[in-house]
Amino acid sequence: MIATRDICPDGANRKFTVVELYKEDPSCPVKIRFDRDSLEYSPSEAITGRILLDGMVGGVDVTEIKINVLGTGRTSWAVLTENQKKQLDMAHASTEVYIDTNFVVDKGTPITKVEPYMTAEVTFSYTLPPSPLPSTFIDAFGSITYVMKVSARTTQDTELTCMGAFIVNGEYDLNSDPALGHKAELHDHKRVVSCCCIKRGVIEIMVKLPQRGFVLGEQVNFVAEIENKSTSRVKQVVARLLQKTLFHASGENKEDSKPLVTVNAGSVERKSKELWAGYLDLPRHLPPTTLGGSSLIVLNYALQFELIISGCTSNLRAEIPISIGTVGLAKGGSSEDASPAKFGKGGAPPELAK
Repeated sequence: MIATRDICPDGANRKFTVVELYKEDPSCPVKIRFDRDSLEYSPSEAITGRILLDGMVGGVDVTEIKINVLGTGRTSWAVLTENQKKQLDMAHASTEVYIDTNFVVDKGTPITKVEPYMTAEVTFSYTLPPSPLPSTFIDAFGSITYVMKVSARTTQDTELTCMGAFIVNGEYDLNSDPALGHKAELHDHKRVVSCCCIKRGVIEIMVKLPQRGFVLGEQVNFVAEIENKSTSRVKQVVARLLQKTLFHASGENKEDSKPLVTVNAGSVERKSKELWAGYLDLPRHLPPTTLGGSSLIVLNYALQFELIISGCTSNLRAEIPISIGTVGLAKGGSSEDASPAKFGKGGAPPELAK
């Protein structure tokens, strides 16, 4: 039985989301243009670009151009009263700053004279701080964003400003935790009870991974053994990549979990055993585990297996924590049971087979 796959948005749309947060005012005569269309940069990397000065109708004489580079993390959420769910009781909010740098691009009297209907350009360059520098991240309860604010002072002593957002891809070296190179195993079970409280037996699942650490775009191979000792049918077996986020604000915590990739396989009949030698492809655009260095937003990943059981009983869900990094393991798992050959790497699509 061939498995089917569902890949949710994996962060490749971060550019659109970030740019939407800081929409450019078309009427402003000052604009910022980054040389890199993707807007993506790594720690210690130089950001280069141009500042456009538009003369428009009356022309602009600029005496000084300053840039403020600001990287901030914010978390916030509302808390409602128990008696009145629509009434705001209090709100938790916290902020931390990763970058707050100011520098002058150029200065003079004037440095740039922009004639009417003409556009002048001034180049800039800024080098990001080294790691740890957390990844750009946007969620309902918190965000990490990076922006450049350009301020151009004119001979009329007015200040023209514009903002441009860019994306930071934080770094996480999987070799920093030796345990990530070891194989991972999961054992769980569920006692199935009918609607009339009649015991129907036990369903067990055992999952093996060749290692705990993976890089973006890598294939996660697994073997899942499902033994159905009950008289209920397992209608479907599902594997998911979960992104699990812990937000900190004002001494309080809030958790959020969302599926990023889903792989569905077939059923497990009553009193039978099935083996699923499958795989799950990690997206190429995801922030790494821990986001690369934020204390307000802690990001983790897990591989979740769900057995959807027929009848009125609840499903069996079990998870294996994994880490996603930007620097791969120097040496992967070496266990024979978790070797790539046994997981069918590069072979046929995953399936449930006896």
